Amino acid sequence: MDIILFLFIFPIATIIFAIALQKILCNPYLVSAIVLAIFLIVTFTAYGVTFLIAAFIYGIIALITAYCEHFLQNS
Repeated sequence: MDIILFLFIFPIATIIFAIALQKILCNPYLVSAIVLAIFLIVTFTAYGVTFLIAAFIYGIIALITAYCEHFLQNS
């Protein structure tokens, strides 16, 4: 169950949350910082240090998604 959570549910939730935050905040760096902060809190409260690498990967996914949404909004 953890593999499905890490490989499918968290990335899809990150993409959806990044798109929603980008529409509200209009700043890709702020969106990725908020997503990274949320995953860092989850890392140290629920999963432990082994989830830390995944948290940074999800932050990068949020940054890429926010930039894509930013370019789609401005075109």
